[in-house]
Amino acid sequence: MRPDRKRVVAEMEGTVIAFKTESAREEIYRSLIEGDNIIITVNNWGKITSISPTIEQLTGYTDEEVTGRHFLRYIYRQDIGRVRESMARACKGNRTTVEFRVKCKDKDIRYARATAVADIADGMVNGVIGIIADISEHKKAIEKLKRHALYDSLTGLYNRKCFQEELCRRGHLKMAGIIVCDVDGLKVINDTFGYRKGDEMMITTAGMIKKCFAASDIIARIGGNEFAAIFYDVPKEAIEAACRKLKDTIEEYNAGHKDLPLSLSIGYA
Repeated sequence: MRPDRKRVVAEMEGTVIAFKTESAREEIYRSLIEGDNIIITVNNWGKITSISPTIEQLTGYTDEEVTGRHFLRYIYRQDIGRVRESMARACKGNRTTVEFRVKCKDKDIRYARATAVADIADGMVNGVIGIIADISEHKKAIEKLKRHALYDSLTGLYNRKCFQEELCRRGHLKMAGIIVCDVDGLKVINDTFGYRKGDEMMITTAGMIKKCFAASDIIARIGGNEFAAIFYDVPKEAIEAACRKLKDTIEEYNAGHKDLPLSLSIGYA
């Protein structure tokens, strides 16, 4: 069943007193006329009573497929509690906004933001009316920015800035030690074989370091050819063992790459 836009506008008009300001009402109206947004009505039992055909763009389900089903069926499990709370506040007369993940027909997960108010008729609350927007691309852009702020784009390890911040953040812990590794001859590799080959060597080195150290260790690329790892609450013997393991891993790699072996200077304190 498709929602009647005129009815929804009327319902929103009826709840405008809860919005307090004219700008809040205008925001709702702008959302209603933007074609990509989804208008949904849900009854007091959580069943979808009407929804825009644009739901198919977000989830892959048609409006006929979801109408009559419980709306939580399409919410990512970890977000259900937050969405329930938002719906309860809306039923009490509050305008609420909540972000959540949506389970799609093709098993994909997308992000959405919903604004909801109570669906009131003859003084009775019949459920909620909501406007849902697809914010997946916005979320992806934010995650990308966060990743660039934390991680080295080439190797996927922490970058120097994040490494230094972790040192400060964990300053209250007793640091057991630090390992620093330099890839020898990187400039020669770049000059002789090109920067792509040099990048491949850095990625390979990062992979070997990650393999040799625990997931809880802080590992970073701190310079062009420099890597570092910090260890907390481990004995000195464990650090020495990690260094030996890394050296053995490099020897194993070099046995199969005699044309361009990897040389790594390793120091620890």
